[in-house]
Amino acid sequence: MELMAISNRGSIFIKREDLSTIRSYKWRGSFHRINKEVTKGNRGPFVATSAGNHAQGVALAAAHLDVSATIFMPQTTPQLKQKAAKHHGGDNVSVVLVGDTFDAANRAAMDFTQSNHATVIPPFNDIDVIAGQSTVADEIHHESADMDFVFVPIGGGGLASGVAFAYSELNPDVKVIGVEVIGQDSMNQSVKNREEVLLDRVDRFCDGTAVAKPGSITFSICKDYLSEIITVTNEQVCAAIQRLWEEKRVITEPSGAIALAGLIQSIECDKIDPRSQKCTAVITGGNTDFLTLPTIVERSQFAQSTRKYFRFEIDEKNGALIGLLDQFFDGINIVDFQYGKSAEGHAFPVLGISASSEQLTQFAAVISEADIPAIEVTDHSTTLFRVIPFRSDLTSHAIFLHVDFPDRPGALREMMREISPITNICYFNFNDSGQSEGHALIGFEFKSPSDQTQLLSKLEAIQMRYRHVDFSRLIPSPSH
Repeated sequence: MELMAISNRGSIFIKREDLSTIRSYKWRGSFHRINKEVTKGNRGPFVATSAGNHAQGVALAAAHLDVSATIFMPQTTPQLKQKAAKHHGGDNVSVVLVGDTFDAANRAAMDFTQSNHATVIPPFNDIDVIAGQSTVADEIHHESADMDFVFVPIGGGGLASGVAFAYSELNPDVKVIGVEVIGQDSMNQSVKNREEVLLDRVDRFCDGTAVAKPGSITFSICKDYLSEIITVTNEQVCAAIQRLWEEKRVITEPSGAIALAGLIQSIECDKIDPRSQKCTAVITGGNTDFLTLPTIVERSQFAQSTRKYFRFEIDEKNGALIGLLDQFFDGINIVDFQYGKSAEGHAFPVLGISASSEQLTQFAAVISEADIPAIEVTDHSTTLFRVIPFRSDLTSHAIFLHVDFPDRPGALREMMREISPITNICYFNFNDSGQSEGHALIGFEFKSPSDQTQLLSKLEAIQMRYRHVDFSRLIPSPSH
């Protein structure tokens, strides 16, 4: 296990299952299940359905034990995970892509099972698979017998039930906390209702734990042996991934950081104190799809208590935006700016700010008493997805520039103050990337095309680098 600091609130341990050969704990249950079959003389074929880490676990076990396995995957499975299953399985494993969903792939797997008298290796709802996953608890206990809390993620419940049951034997005083993500918390809902619940819809951002209904065996064990089940948001999971990167230079897949997100939430809510209580979070997987990284970064920002977003209503005229910045944002670090001209007389810019909790409280109090309409939109879906309304037919002789500027508080205000007598801003898209230089896509409109040269000269005079963007191809004027 590794020790990880949590600012000034003490330290916690992380159990890193992302360091295994398949970068996940899933090999444990698969290997134990197949090995028991081989010990009894069953050489397969074995079959599994998976769009993720279970496939790799089965593939690794089949190759190591020299048996054959067929793995059914939806056609939508990322290439990364398809290639990983083939790599770990080698000649012992066949990967079959069927359908667009797990259910479609699973139906094909069941047909194959009957036709070939194959043995199914379930992903979680199997006592031998659960026993294999429980070895995580053995290793934690071996390294630290005086643990107080162990946080584990819940998908189908194989890992959670295995760890919880194992600790009932190893040390009943240890509290095993199950953590689920809101929108896929089928185990939490089932335990609350005292029966297995099938979710109507499953949030798939944390795809490794996206299970609509827990297993009958895992449900029975979890309801009796877990100390508690708590829920977190996708944004809190992303913030946990960011914390892992900042502390350990580790990037997990989204579902891999669910347990850590639950532990951090428990610390922030003062449910546990890592300065006096020993805590471990199981990091369950590191099979991160590279294309998800920007989304992880974006969602992490929304979980930070030091970042808030506000939507203002101001007059649509020259100087209105700089007036807004001068009135409310002196000394405030703007990390996001979303604005598009969408009405004749009114503008509705959205600004994200980063500040201390005290500054944010003061800022909210100031704007609530001001005569400019403003609302907080931190949790609004249009803010999360950066929906910026824009009507090009309302602009006059507009040009669009990609502008580079020093990424420091006040730089945006200085630029806008210099150019406000020359032009009106009709579009502004800026999001702080954490680099030493900021980059914004800005639309400028003018009374006359000849006025455009004044703006370019001014930007060069204040040493703002820029390049032209042909925005007309992206957002054509509405037809009438």
